[in-house]
Amino acid sequence: RVEGCEVYNHKLGMELRADVGSPLLVARNRVHHNTAAGVSLYASAPVTTQANMFDHNGQEGFRIEGGGWGYHVVESNRVFQNGYSGMYIVSVGTGSHIRKNIVYSNGRHGIWAWAADTLINIYNNLLYANSTSGSGYYNIYLWAADWYASTKLYATVEDNTCYGGNGILFRDAYAVSFRNNIM
Repeated sequence: RVEGCEVYNHKLGMELRADVGSPLLVARNRVHHNTAAGVSLYASAPVTTQANMFDHNGQEGFRIEGGGWGYHVVESNRVFQNGYSGMYIVSVGTGSHIRKNIVYSNGRHGIWAWAADTLINIYNNLLYANSTSGSGYYNIYLWAADWYASTKLYATVEDNTCYGGNGILFRDAYAVSFRNNIM
């Protein structure tokens, strides 16, 4: 458990690892003004990240990578004014949920989900004014990892509100359910 911490003025705010059989809760933290990422999390066990504030970091506000061993829940976080993407989600376990987050004014993408042969659910998020560093970035960017021709990204993208900046981009996505999003 990592709860109730304030982390600031470091190169990397927090680097966390969740090993098989050790679920992790990251809750009610404020991680801000770090020169690299706010939080970099490597997970091979289920992780719940909720009610955090990730802001003013030089790179991603929040980055989670790995996790074929169960799904992750990223919910009710506020992610803003980070130099790169607000959330960078890489190859998380199938069935992971990214929901009820407020993500805005990040330099690149609001949520960048990059995965191979994974189902990711992105719903009930508010994203706006991302792509502050220029065009070519989106509020939600989904990309199937393409180093193998057979990889596929499966996604459910529902009930999100996106405004300001660019909307949503699916790159090499295989099967996407896209419903009730407001642009």
